[in-house]
This record gives sequence, structure tokens and C-alpha cells, in this order.
Amino acid sequence: MLKRALKVSVPAGPWVEQYRSALERAIRDGLSMAGAAGALVGGQVVLSGALQRGEVLEVVLAQDCAARTERAIRDSAGEGVEFTRLSMAAADIGQLLGRGPRAAIGVRRSRSAIHLQRQLRRLRSLG
Repeated sequence: MLKRALKVSVPAGPWVEQYRSALERAIRDGLSMAGAAGALVGGQVVLSGALQRGEVLEVVLAQDCAARTERAIRDSAGEGVEFTRLSMAAADIGQLLGRGPRAAIGVRRSRSAIHLQRQLRRLRSLG
């Protein structure tokens, strides 16, 4: 993002990790808010169905999401669905949402999820 804004190559420094840490805190907050508003879809079967119906704009993957689970979810996703892997475990994501472990969470189109989507896009831009 900074590279695109400045139109030059920006050297990585200690600020990158600080920025990443701040983004992950904001994503935790965004997950909590979107979950409380009903803008998230969890569980592999439910998520796959929502992806096939085109209800999900973005998928958040836990750090410990199994390759088989990820492959099944990606197969269900249509064009334009973004995938972001977090450095959080499935148990931590589930705990944020007041549920059991969640290896993958779908983000529905909702005003309550705009903050979350913005932070996920910023995290992806770091590479």
C-alpha cells in the first residue's frame, strides 16, 4: 500500500512489524464487531454453502487451518473472493466470536464488516 502510494520501493524496517501488530489488533476488534452483527459465516459446511450462493466477499483463515479444509473452501469460492490468513489459531478466532474453534470465517457484505474488510486488505498489502 505504501509502495503504491509513494510509487517507490519502500525498505522493510521495524515499523512493518509494528504496523502488522496494529492491524492484527484492529482485525480482532473487527471480527468481534462483525460477529456480533451477524456479518460472519462460520463452519466449513455453512461457509461452503454461503460461498456457492455468493454471499461471502472474503474468507479469513486461521494460522492452523488444514490444507484440506482450505482447498475445499477455495473450491467453493467464486471469482473475486479474497482469502487472508491470520496469525491467530482457530481456537482464538472461535473464542473472539464466542464459539468453538473456527479455522475459516466468511465475511458477508454488511456495513458492520467494512472496518474488518479494510483492515484485512491492509494486512494483505504487506505480503
